[in-house]
Amino acid sequence: MKIRNLIPISAIFLCGACVQDSEKQVRSETKVEKREPEEKLLVLPWKAEYNAELQKMQMKYVQGSKAGNLTAQDMIDALNLKYPAVQLQNKGRVADTLHVEIPNPAKLTEGSGSAGAESFLAEATFSLTGIKRY
Repeated sequence: MKIRNLIPISAIFLCGACVQDSEKQVRSETKVEKREPEEKLLVLPWKAEYNAELQKMQMKYVQGSKAGNLTAQDMIDALNLKYPAVQLQNKGRVADTLHVEIPNPAKLTEGSGSAGAESFLAEATFSLTGIKRY
């Protein structure tokens, strides 16, 4: 009689162990499926370049800039990294209009001249008007 009782009890433990293993496997697969948020690269999507042949400034789109996942503040941070003397500030947004300020506008022309100022304003305008996420 002891053997008759032992077989059903063994079957119950065996089934329980299988269920626990499959739950662990599902949990570990779930962990693998979770993705870390894509790291933001603070690279401006547009670059101002001087074309000597045409003797004018031209805008070039930077391939691989991943601008689609950047917010307005990310773009401003990228501009501030590239142009540390200027330091553009985000003053907020109303509807689809982003308000920014250059607290010390003299810095824009003092060290960079008119070509530097033109590059900054062109890159800022092209990059900030192309934002998909605010």
